Amino acid sequence: MNFRDKLYRAGMRYLDAYLPEDHPILRESRSRRRLRILMGVGTVFNLILISKLPVVFLAGGVRLLLFVSMIAVFTTGLAWVLFMKAKGVDYVTAAFIGLGALHNIVDAYTYPIFPPRNLPFFFMILLSAHLLFGRWYSLAILFVMSVAYVPLINVPSLDGVVIIDPRVMDYRINIATNTIIAGLMVWLISEAYDYFRESSERQLKDLNREREKDLELAARVQQDLVPQMSRIGSYRIDSVSRPAAVVGGDYHEALRAGTANWFAIGDVSGHGLQAGMLSMQVRSMLAYLLMELGLDKPSDVLVELNNSFHQVVRKLNIRSYMTFLLARIDDQGRLSFTGSHQKLVLLRRRRGEIEIVPSHGIWLGLEHIEDRRRIMEFELMMEVDDILFLFTDGLTEARNEKGELYGFDRLIGQLQRLIEGQEELTEKALTDHIVKDFDHFRGSIPCEDDVTVFCIRRVTDQDL
Repeated sequence: MNFRDKLYRAGMRYLDAYLPEDHPILRESRSRRRLRILMGVGTVFNLILISKLPVVFLAGGVRLLLFVSMIAVFTTGLAWVLFMKAKGVDYVTAAFIGLGALHNIVDAYTYPIFPPRNLPFFFMILLSAHLLFGRWYSLAILFVMSVAYVPLINVPSLDGVVIIDPRVMDYRINIATNTIIAGLMVWLISEAYDYFRESSERQLKDLNREREKDLELAARVQQDLVPQMSRIGSYRIDSVSRPAAVVGGDYHEALRAGTANWFAIGDVSGHGLQAGMLSMQVRSMLAYLLMELGLDKPSDVLVELNNSFHQVVRKLNIRSYMTFLLARIDDQGRLSFTGSHQKLVLLRRRRGEIEIVPSHGIWLGLEHIEDRRRIMEFELMMEVDDILFLFTDGLTEARNEKGELYGFDRLIGQLQRLIEGQEELTEKALTDHIVKDFDHFRGSIPCEDDVTVFCIRRVTDQDL
């Protein structure tokens, strides 16, 4: 973060009176806007008063007393809002505007010249009153100040001569009339602004409600598509998936097609609705390729998935890709996999070892693939009680309150302790332990990316 961004953030925090983000005032847009106007205008006006204090001090008199009183009230009011967490902010706001109007009128009668020297502040006071309290309070300010200015038309000239020239009187009357009309125009423009703003905010709230409903529906659909079975073929499975937003771009799947068991995990770039929709498109396409077309080689399936994904993102004119790993495991433990994702972690339970296997392949969607020979497959053997641990980068790239990464080394350390400390390690116990350790590590820091943990354990027929 550069200096300008830090300065901007510091300014916004001050305008929000350093309130916590869950404070009721900050959760409601109109209240937050009023607070920011109060803090901003109040601070600027107070600085203007302080800058004029030396000149007023030399002049002395009633104006000095009024100036000192206003500075004291404004400083105390701003400090009250800051230290009392905006308690009684409406009273402070009313006091600021009322005192500003009073100062303007008193100054005009203390130094009776026409037009009054503080006349330009009339419009600022009127506008602030409308923004902070709405139409009726600002209309009252407009009426009181307009009535107060009218007698000043008859004040003598600077040399004490009473004005009797009709042309001068007409000039003064025109200035007073135009000032009042201009004030009324400011009030009307403020009313129009409020109307259109409130209308736009209502429309935006309606759109947001509809969007939230759509997101909730998409989230339910996505959750319903997550593998719900606890076993497939000769394997027991368990998984946890947490989207960073309502809808996530993480994806995992377990399918039985013919005599083979298929497992997949992937991560669409970004997160949110777009990533979630693309992951669901991959899910439906994978089911079609395996269940309908009957493809049996992971590399062939990956090529078709890639070309389909690439076609979709091109049609939608979006920049997106997907890390993806596809594994085919038969009931005898022969594992063939392809794709490019996070490293495969294979827990060799009976040996007490952990085998880390990198995935070298392609990301979905970067290009259309014609030459299938580019796609390589790799093979492993899973013995009984071995557990294949798959995950997305949201797990290892999460940070705690100190800014430290959870990291791959910590993950492997936790897995090593598990296989050394438990004779009977199930896929669910493994998933629960890693998720619990992950939550303990990050503390109150929210996840910035989707997180998925997927465990696959080979079992005997008696364990099914």
